[in-house]
Amino acid sequence: MEIVALDADIESYVCNRFPEISGYLEFRCKPKGNTALHLAATCTFGYKPSYNPYIPIPGSLRNQSYLECFKILHEAGAAICAANDLGETSLHLAATAGNLDIINFILGHLSETEESKVLRQLTLDHKHTPLHKAVNEGHLDVVRRLLEAGSDPNQKTGDGKSALQLAEHKGDILKLLSSSPLGLAL
Repeated sequence: MEIVALDADIESYVCNRFPEISGYLEFRCKPKGNTALHLAATCTFGYKPSYNPYIPIPGSLRNQSYLECFKILHEAGAAICAANDLGETSLHLAATAGNLDIINFILGHLSETEESKVLRQLTLDHKHTPLHKAVNEGHLDVVRRLLEAGSDPNQKTGDGKSALQLAEHKGDILKLLSSSPLGLAL
């Protein structure tokens, strides 16, 4: 196994080592139909890398590694708004994982129309928006960023709950949602 130094040019390494990367951008992994971009957006959610237990990797460094991977895939042509088989976009998965860096990257690379659509997009299983996902996982900074971007805290899930209702027992998130100009109804 080849190890790349942390200060190495990751993009150059990946492009030189894997020049055929563009051929795999739309490849779907089972069971959810995730693309490589979806997997990069998940950050640590659902994936526990088997790092050497004697060399702890700080969360911020791990998040930056996923962000660099996400950027490389995006620059290679990966579709940022693509949904997996459950209707989850990269934004849904980054919101679930709590990776604000990737969320900022995604929102910074969408047109206003695309941003509005992806913020309101419901998953096919539970009918959750990225905001619902962030509230469920307790990611206050992500909830704040999604509200700033225009997420609607009153949009309902498949079982009829708003983000405000999902935050009922989540102190700071409930305060934030309640103070939002749109957060009128609990």
